[in-house]
Amino acid sequence: MSHRVDRVKLDEVDWLSIMPWLRLFRCFRSAVHPSKLLTAWLFVVLIFAVAGLCSTVSDPVYAGEIARFRLYHTGQISEAKYEAWRDTIAN
Repeated sequence: MSHRVDRVKLDEVDWLSIMPWLRLFRCFRSAVHPSKLLTAWLFVVLIFAVAGLCSTVSDPVYAGEIARFRLYHTGQISEAKYEAWRDTIAN
C-alpha cells in the first residue's frame, strides 16, 4: 500500500476575505495620518477659544450662586431676595 502525499504550494493568502475585521487596522492607519491629527487638534483649540470667548461675554457665575438659584427655583427664597443677593455679590 503506497501512501502518496500531494504537496501544495501556497503563494499568497487573502487575509481580508478570511478575517474581514482586519479592515479596522486599515482605518486606524488612515486615522493616524498627521494631517487628520492636526485638523482635529485645531478644532479642539478652536472649541476651547470659542468657549473662553463665550464665558467672558456672558454673566459670570459667583460662588454659591448655583445653590442660591436652586433655593429660588424650588421656592424656598423669593426672587427679590435672590436678585438682592446677586446684586450685592456682583458689586
